[in-house]
Amino acid sequence: MIFVTGCSNSQNISITYLDLKSADGNIQKWIEKNRKMNGIYLGKNITNNEGDIYYLYINYSIPVTKKFSINAVSIDSNSSSSININVRPRPSDQKSEKLFYIKVKESSLKKIILNGEDINTSSIASIQ
Repeated sequence: MIFVTGCSNSQNISITYLDLKSADGNIQKWIEKNRKMNGIYLGKNITNNEGDIYYLYINYSIPVTKKFSINAVSIDSNSSSSININVRPRPSDQKSEKLFYIKVKESSLKKIILNGEDINTSSIASIQ
C-alpha cells in the first residue's frame, strides 16, 4: 500500500504518483537505466520558468534472496526549501516499482531528505 502525505506548503510543491507507462521518452530511458538494481533514485528534469521538476523512482523488482515491496511512501515539506521523503520497504514475494513527479515552484528547493539522508538538490543528476 502506498501513502503519500500532502505537503504543508502545498502552494509551492505538488506531488503526483505516475503510472510508469505514462512517462515520456527521457524519463523512460532513465527508468530503464535504473531498473538494473533495486533502490531509490532521484532525478532532476531541466528547470523551466515555472520551477524545478524532480522524479522519485523506487525499484524493488530484481529478485534477491528476499524480495521487497513498498509498504509506504511519505513525502512532506515543512518549508519551501526542503522535502522529507521516507520510503519503507517490507518483505514480500511481489516485485514493486513506483514513480513520483515532484514539481517545485519558483526553484526554491535546496534539500531533499531521503530516509534521513540530506541530499542537496544541486547534486541531483539531470535526466537527459
